[in-house]
Amino acid sequence: MPPASAAPQPTEGPALGKRKERCESAAGDGSGAETILDGRDTSPANLKRIKTAYDRNGLVCVSFLAAAKCDDLILEQWKHVLLKQEWAEEYRMKVRARDGTVLDVDNADHRREFLKSVVGPLDTKTRKMMETGWPLHRGFGACCDPAVFHLEGVWGIRQDPDLYQIASTIAEEDNLWVDVNRSIQKLPGQGENEFLHFDFNPFMRQAMMAGGGGDQGPKGVCGKACYTPSRFVYVEGTHTDQFQTEFVTEYKEHYPNVKMSDKKFGLDAKKPDPLELAARKRVMLVPAGSLVIWHPRLLHGQMKTPIRDPVEYGTYVGFFPAGSRQAYYDKCQVDELQDRLNSYLFGRMPTLWPSFDTVNFHPKKFENFPHLLQAYIKKLGPGHPMICTRIAGAGHAVPAIKPMPLLGYQPPALSDLGVSCAREWATTAMSVCV
Repeated sequence: MPPASAAPQPTEGPALGKRKERCESAAGDGSGAETILDGRDTSPANLKRIKTAYDRNGLVCVSFLAAAKCDDLILEQWKHVLLKQEWAEEYRMKVRARDGTVLDVDNADHRREFLKSVVGPLDTKTRKMMETGWPLHRGFGACCDPAVFHLEGVWGIRQDPDLYQIASTIAEEDNLWVDVNRSIQKLPGQGENEFLHFDFNPFMRQAMMAGGGGDQGPKGVCGKACYTPSRFVYVEGTHTDQFQTEFVTEYKEHYPNVKMSDKKFGLDAKKPDPLELAARKRVMLVPAGSLVIWHPRLLHGQMKTPIRDPVEYGTYVGFFPAGSRQAYYDKCQVDELQDRLNSYLFGRMPTLWPSFDTVNFHPKKFENFPHLLQAYIKKLGPGHPMICTRIAGAGHAVPAIKPMPLLGYQPPALSDLGVSCAREWATTAMSVCV
């Protein structure tokens, strides 16, 4: 029988089997499709195909993970993150079989039934139970619990030699660091139909280049590995220098208040759209086991997961040229390599995301909407050690939540690839630089 996570598929668009050769991509009338290339074929000819597709479109989709491995990675999240939430007993999740029996994630005999129960499609009762016990950042669908940054299975993906070879070929860089990013656990009905955005500031990049300051835009590649069927929202071809120049020319008059210090930029649906980018938006339906790799300058978005879809599980994984970046230190006054080491060795959240935004244990908006945070404080119960205070802008103390230390944490094992690219840390056992 096929592994459990291979069965459910998205409800929108054609059914996607785990060995599909096409990745359906809806644009307006639903036409169009992207070919999925073989991520395990690292022959020169196939690497050339992968890079050609990436350079042309700004993204490429490759088959990468076997169905059984996807199941292992889903169970890993449940063992180390989802069933480890500190909520009071009445809020904790219990995964049940059809007959009501509570399933044990560590019991091999329960594996198939457990996976079917947590992948779905979910019935209403199960979905609401999960919503109640889900970790912070439920709306976005990717929590920031310290454990998600250093799951052993995720480090296996980060260090995968085939993936590293693909990333090196695409980025035209022989020495890369992998970003220390979070895993994905997105429930049906969650997420936002967010308008299109860049994960950098295109106006600042163009201004710096025009002023002789060089290309200050993002380098490397972005990506996400999908353990269950997923989606990627994007506008094809928006990564090129030609498009970026045209975009700034056409849109700068409509966005006069963008600051050069802004790290990201999002389109406003209420403002003119001279290049009709919203109409050009595409939604790629990505099969389980696939890896989507996109250019860091690609215009992209997100969408709410349909209520009848399976739960989306996966992980973000990207690469950038090796070496501590000055912008990282400028933002947080911590050397990037030192921060990566501290995160890896001690099981902590990194200080910043690859975009240089601050990593927040709970959604940043909770600071402006304290009643949202209070709902989570209530689930912890009085006197819980995660409950703390912070000093608000007015100078008075307000309730807050902090992450619990990972008791018994052991850094995941690294391969030779994982320790090979940080000469200045050669005396340490681990460098986490790949």
